[in-house]
Amino acid sequence: MSIFKRIGTSYSALLVFGAVLLGMTCSSHAGFDFFGRRAVGGIAINAEGLISEMTRGDIEAIRRARIRATQEIPEGLERGVKLRKVSLRDLQQAIADSGEVDLRKLPHHIRYLAGLQRVQYVFVYPEKKDIVLVGPGEGWTVNDDGVVVGETTQLPVMNLEDLISTLRFAFGAKRHVISCSIDPTAEGMKRFATVNAQLQARPPKPRVAKKKFEEALGPQVVTVEGIDPHTRFARVLVAADYRMKRLAMGIDKSPIRGLPSFLSMIKSPKIKNMMPRWWLEDDYEAIHTDEEGLSFEIRGGGVKAMTEEDVVAADGTRSGTGKASPLAQKWADNMTKNYEALSRKSPIFAELRNCMDLSVVAALIASENLTERAGMDIDMLLDDSTIRLPQYAAAKQVPTIVSHKKIRGYHAFTASGGVSLNAWRVAARREQDAEVGKQRATATEPESAAWWWN
Repeated sequence: MSIFKRIGTSYSALLVFGAVLLGMTCSSHAGFDFFGRRAVGGIAINAEGLISEMTRGDIEAIRRARIRATQEIPEGLERGVKLRKVSLRDLQQAIADSGEVDLRKLPHHIRYLAGLQRVQYVFVYPEKKDIVLVGPGEGWTVNDDGVVVGETTQLPVMNLEDLISTLRFAFGAKRHVISCSIDPTAEGMKRFATVNAQLQARPPKPRVAKKKFEEALGPQVVTVEGIDPHTRFARVLVAADYRMKRLAMGIDKSPIRGLPSFLSMIKSPKIKNMMPRWWLEDDYEAIHTDEEGLSFEIRGGGVKAMTEEDVVAADGTRSGTGKASPLAQKWADNMTKNYEALSRKSPIFAELRNCMDLSVVAALIASENLTERAGMDIDMLLDDSTIRLPQYAAAKQVPTIVSHKKIRGYHAFTASGGVSLNAWRVAARREQDAEVGKQRATATEPESAAWWWN
C-alpha cells in the first residue's frame, strides 16, 4: 500500500516494502546441501523463516554447481522445437528405472522435464494408457544468476518439483485457490502512524526518517495458502511478488524500457491518500477442446498484473476498496503488456508462468478425470514415499526496506501485494475446437521414443 502525507516542505517521498528474492531450484550436486536447503534465488532462509541476502560469491558457487550437474544433455534435447512431447506414463517409468526416491538425485533431464518451457496442449490416449504434455522446449544452460534456462530463449525450463507439487495440490481433498501475500502487521501500521505524526511536527533528514519508518513497520509477514509453503512452488510465488514490488518501487532497475518504476511515474504531490496494492493473477483464455474431450489447448499469456487501492483503519487493519488509481493501473497495465519481454530478462516471472501452466494442467487432469479416461494412474507422482520432494524452510518474515524520492514535501510507502491463482476456474472454461483434435493425431508417440519426443 502507499500513503502520502505532508511532513515538511523539504522532505522526500518514501517507499517502504519487504525486499526479498526467492524461487530458484536446489541442485542435487554432492556437497550442495547447504545451498539446496537454505539458499534460494540470491537469499538464504534460516530455520525460523528469516531471510538474509546471499553474497555474490555464494551465488557463483550455486551457478558452478548447477553447471557441473547439467553438463551432458541427452541427444535430441539440445535443439529448440516448437512442440516437445512428454509422456506422463513413461516419465513415471523413467523415474522408477532410475531407482531414486530423492527427486534431487534424478537425472537432470528428468528434473527439468526434457526442457519444456510451457505447456500448450494436454492430449489423452486411452489406447496407449497415457497423458501427454506438449509445448515448446529446448536444451538448457545455467545463466549468470544460477538459473537453469533455455540456451536460446533464456526462459527457464519447467521443473519436475513444480509438476509434482501441482498434481498433489489438484488431487488433494479440497480445491483451494493458491495464493501468496506479504504484508505489514497491524501493530506495525499503528506504530508507523504514530511515528508519522511525530515527524510531521519536526521533520528529520531523509536517512533518519528512513530508519524510523523501517523500525516502526518492522518485519512483514509472509502468508502462503493452498500449496505447501515448504515447496519450491511456494518460493516462486514469493519471489515473483517481491521482484514485482522491487521493480514498481525502483529498487531494482527495470531491465526493459517499457516498464518504468511506479516511483518514477509519480510527478505531483496532488496524489494524496493513494494506497495501491499490486498482485499477479492467472490470465488464460477458455481452454479449447475437441468433441471427445481427449484434446485440450491452453491459451493465453498466463499472468497479468492487478491493482486496487487499500484503506487502513485506526487499528492498523487494511481492506480493499475495489477501485484502482489511474497511475497504479497504468503501471499494472505496463507490466502485463511487457510480461514476455520482462520474463526474458528476469526469469522469475517466467518461472511463475510455468507454475501457473502446470497448476492449470493439474487441475484439468483432476477435474476432468483424465487419468480414468486414459486408463492409467499417476500414483508414483502423487505418493511422497515413492518420490520425495525437497522440503525448504518456509519464508515467514521479510525485512522492511525504504527507498525515497523527493516529491515536493510528500512521502509514500508501499507494503502489500501478492500472487493469486485459481486453477480450477481456468480449467472449467471451455470452447470446442475441432482443430485441437487434429493436433492430437499428429503428436502420437513413435515406437522408438523414450519418455519424451519431438
